[in-house]
Amino acid sequence: MNRRAFITIMGGSILAVPLAVEAQAGKVFRVGFLTAYSNNADAPLFDSFRQGMRELGYEEGRNVAYQTRWAEGRLERLPGLAAELFALKLDVMLAASTPAVLAAKKATQTIPIVMTSVGDPVGTGLVDSLARPGGNITGNTTIIGEMAGKRLELLKQLVPYLSRVAALGFPNDPIFAVQMRHVEAVARSLKVDVFPVEIRAVSELDRAFETIVRQRADGVLRLGDPLVVPGRQRTSELARKHRLPTMAKAVEEVEAGLLMSYGPNRAEQSRQAATYVDKILKAPNLQTCQSSNPPSSSWSSISKPPRRSASRSPSLSWSEPTRSSSSRARPTRPNSCEPSGPKFRSARLPEAVDGRGAD
Repeated sequence: MNRRAFITIMGGSILAVPLAVEAQAGKVFRVGFLTAYSNNADAPLFDSFRQGMRELGYEEGRNVAYQTRWAEGRLERLPGLAAELFALKLDVMLAASTPAVLAAKKATQTIPIVMTSVGDPVGTGLVDSLARPGGNITGNTTIIGEMAGKRLELLKQLVPYLSRVAALGFPNDPIFAVQMRHVEAVARSLKVDVFPVEIRAVSELDRAFETIVRQRADGVLRLGDPLVVPGRQRTSELARKHRLPTMAKAVEEVEAGLLMSYGPNRAEQSRQAATYVDKILKAPNLQTCQSSNPPSSSWSSISKPPRRSASRSPSLSWSEPTRSSSSRARPTRPNSCEPSGPKFRSARLPEAVDGRGAD
């Protein structure tokens, strides 16, 4: 029986996906998981998703079976991995990251796909629009373009002397150009010169930082892409070596040693994706399903050797950038958030960015 479910995207818009999944008593549902990252990098996302499924009554081996594929950061593997999964006659797939969802979309137009950690589903052609996506895809978005611009703004607030910033990223990622457009627009308003520095492998990070130093940048904006997770430790080492304040998008990058981060909580988004999968598997009657829309973005900061840090928590600390005493001031609260923007919340940091919005 064909049903239509209307599922709300985290950004506050509604996605309506035509579904053809019929719940059957006693059935063991086959759920796939596809990611551009490695098992080590994205295992927490998958674990969060499974936790969300357990909370909804799905027990592995009793009424759900999972099939996983990990591209290990090699995007060229994604089409083959997606084909492998769909050959297993899945009931639904969870795909993490824009490249993974693009590969899944090319592999099937009939099996429902739930996306997570996707930066710009409209701009990359995954859906026609947030209100009327068409096709077989639903899920949540990180609005990564807007977030990249906001990260540059926050970096400038914390480090006022910034005048030239390197935007470090992976040009093969479909979302690279989207992020650069937003960053360049914000840079013009801040009167900051931004230039891209491209890497296609973690091994190119050393060369990239040599370029950044040679170009006399006084800050780095790390864009989101599949090389962030495998390269975050080396990125941190190089940023600290060259004393370059670096803005990241995930708390894990801050914990690795970068100056600060602002971005979505990918694990929480994966957990929320379980609600979309549940709706698809249950194939409800025509209705509107409002997402719980938990806070999915966080601000955090950690930097400098421990002897210069003012500890605020066991895992995170705040420390002023090295080149300006005026940069000790923390960023002020934004005047507003876009309607589709993220919720701001402090990451165990007193007086950190706080505000309202929907991701």
